[in-house]
Amino acid sequence: MRHGIRSVLLLMAPWLGWLSTPAAEPEASVPRGILVLDDCDEAYQGKEKYEDHLTFVTAAGKPGFQVTGINMCESVGSQHVIAADVQRQCVWVSENVGGCIKRYDLHGKVTATIAAKGCGAIAVHPETGHVWALVSETGDFTRSRTVVFDEKGTERMSYDASGVDIVHSGRDNAFWVVGNQLQKIYATDGFVDFSQRITPWCGVSVDVDPQTGAVWVATREHPNVEGSSNQLLKFDRAGNKIAETALGEKDPTKVSVAPQDGSVWVACFQDELKQYSSEGKPLMKCAVHAVSVQTVRSGDVWAMTKTDIRKLNARGETLVKIDLAGKTSQGWMGVWE
Repeated sequence: MRHGIRSVLLLMAPWLGWLSTPAAEPEASVPRGILVLDDCDEAYQGKEKYEDHLTFVTAAGKPGFQVTGINMCESVGSQHVIAADVQRQCVWVSENVGGCIKRYDLHGKVTATIAAKGCGAIAVHPETGHVWALVSETGDFTRSRTVVFDEKGTERMSYDASGVDIVHSGRDNAFWVVGNQLQKIYATDGFVDFSQRITPWCGVSVDVDPQTGAVWVATREHPNVEGSSNQLLKFDRAGNKIAETALGEKDPTKVSVAPQDGSVWVACFQDELKQYSSEGKPLMKCAVHAVSVQTVRSGDVWAMTKTDIRKLNARGETLVKIDLAGKTSQGWMGVWE
């Protein structure tokens, strides 16, 4: 019955879209760029104001807005805590210590705040502007849930899908959630199309290939969890595992798929940035110890180290280098394009 309902909704989707108010077109004057969130302020409690920064940098390496007053702390990976909504000209940021999700305009002004204790990774549904957030008030990712907020911060839906990271797939209009399980949830009706345990401990990062709808996942090893390992996994749209690559002793923090060829870039703690083919074969490594990485449509790659942000070309050569406001042990990235 659920399959039948979902089929009807999918058939109706074009008509429902025609009846709804269309989202505003992106402003041509806003350049493409990268969004970076640092953890430069080592303190995360006992202060009136915290000094982690959200920074926007254009694709040409020109400085945009920078705001502070954000409270972040280290987590198991560089999850999607920045969600750009180009259609509505805003950026959402999830503060894992601040316990809130803030919306910023393109001048760095806070235009909305959602109280969400235990918030983690977020993603925006492009059609509605709703924010899909992983929330765990206990701090245990296995007991988190996926909560959908509208633009006013009102909770619209909640799903029993727990995890650490989330990403939207435009190919299927669905969200992929990863923790120790990998789950695929359709945005139209919340139908869970796929749910499977993929690691004994934790998948820390997920990203989607926009051309094929396949997803890449990085899993982490835990010394006290038997069978856990540092791996790079690929699943097709139906959830079938189609590639598996061992990452050795280095803990992965972020995966980012190159939209041009389906290759994937992987950042690991205290290790060189690496690129793998669409089949999971090693292609290249760069002498950049990145805490996070983000691919863009131009073919360039942005890397965040403990001290700077760098734009690299397809050969791994540094084109732009910008110092951070301070030294950071971890960081998060998002793309504006």
